[in-house]
Amino acid sequence: MKSKIIFLLLLALALSFGNACADSGGSSSDSDSDTDSDTDSDSDSDTDSDTDSDTDSDTDTDSDTDSDTDSDTDSDTDTDTATSEYDAGISDGGPGDLCFVVVDQPFDEVAAIGWSSTEFGDTYDAYLADDVVLTSPTPIRLIHTPGSGADLSLATSLNWAVYADSGGAPAGTPNDGVTTPQWSISLPPGNSNIYSNGSDIYLHVSAPFTLPAGTWWFVFWAQGDISTMGQFFWSASDTSNGAVLQFVNPLDGFGLGVTTWTPITTAVTTTQHDLALDVWTGTCMLPWDEVCSGGIDEDWDGRIDCLDSECWAETSCQVTCSTTDTITCGATINSTTVGASDIMNHYDCAVVPEDGPEKIYEFTAPADHGITATISGHTAELDVFILDSCATDSCVIAGDDSAVAIVDNGLTYYIIVDGRNGDEGTFTLDLTCGPTILDGCYTTSTPGCGGCPCEAAVCAADAYCCSTAWDATCVAACSYCP
Repeated sequence: MKSKIIFLLLLALALSFGNACADSGGSSSDSDSDTDSDTDSDSDSDTDSDTDSDTDSDTDTDSDTDSDTDSDTDSDTDTDTATSEYDAGISDGGPGDLCFVVVDQPFDEVAAIGWSSTEFGDTYDAYLADDVVLTSPTPIRLIHTPGSGADLSLATSLNWAVYADSGGAPAGTPNDGVTTPQWSISLPPGNSNIYSNGSDIYLHVSAPFTLPAGTWWFVFWAQGDISTMGQFFWSASDTSNGAVLQFVNPLDGFGLGVTTWTPITTAVTTTQHDLALDVWTGTCMLPWDEVCSGGIDEDWDGRIDCLDSECWAETSCQVTCSTTDTITCGATINSTTVGASDIMNHYDCAVVPEDGPEKIYEFTAPADHGITATISGHTAELDVFILDSCATDSCVIAGDDSAVAIVDNGLTYYIIVDGRNGDEGTFTLDLTCGPTILDGCYTTSTPGCGGCPCEAAVCAADAYCCSTAWDATCVAACSYCP
């Protein structure tokens, strides 16, 4: 029997999609051409009261030839409500990309959770849907549905559908044989209108379909064999737009009793409201692979060049640092990253950029033993790293609040407190050391392995943990595995 689960905490690189917006509003320009020849010295105070809704900044260029002292003070408070434009800096050979955002629900990197939207042809078939509210008829050109858990290049087919709203849920279910969706398409993974990287997928709608104003439910699912493709988990977003996302498992293989569309907050224990979903209209292109020196965001993940994880292994993106700050075993340091240097923007053991300023501490191991670096008292999104040299490709381990590593006597390590997403703030750093390793064995060791869920990660740091012992240090290392 296939082994399938409904949701998955994402442990791999999470895509975070970013949009750059550009105003596409009009521009108004008053061009008074008065030719009065009066010589009065009145103070003309024309106060244009345009009520147009552009966000332009009008600069009147009156070409009056009269000699009165016009104190024309155009006081437009224009509020252009045009849809924002996404510009990846990529030309498709036409007049330029004019790709406008309809929906922007980025992947939630903090919650890092998703649910199955996969068709296996058995009782575990499950689908997810999220609503999009349109205020006017809109042609749909590009759809992005980030996920995890599957290699979509090995799918049998990739499927999209849009359903009308019926009482706050989709007015139909895929393959129900009853309801025809407003629009649907099924394509093989190699189709030229698809860009996918693992479970992250974009569909370029070559013949845009127009949705009337109203509420529409977008559904995506992968069809395939779990033994080859895996299981597609559509990622959650941290937004709260419209109605709560819906889940259905028509044949109840998961035993949740949700055989009709059901809000995810009812189906499982979660507070998530939306799926990660991006939709565009206009002239849009599929993403490209990131060019690490291109200066633009070719893969549309909101990260350019060396801030993109695809480029971290590139020699040109490696960074080294230096520091005069030191730390020793048992030390407690109260400090702040505010005003600190911003040299290190990524680490090869991290899954997201750490592009805030950082504090770097040099540590020389006085013995062979385990060390634990812990940060506390911070409200900013700070993380802690242990490196065996002061370089971005030398990370031993990373942690949200603590990092545990095995160090060798006399060698120098670097403990870094850095900020995710540019965050900065105060923190307290504690460094504890021990127990001491004697001849490859911990003084507190007990033969045998404890079956820790992340044994492999711990054993990669210290093979002894999985050979003859599983002591307090090994357990501590396990507790900080992602």
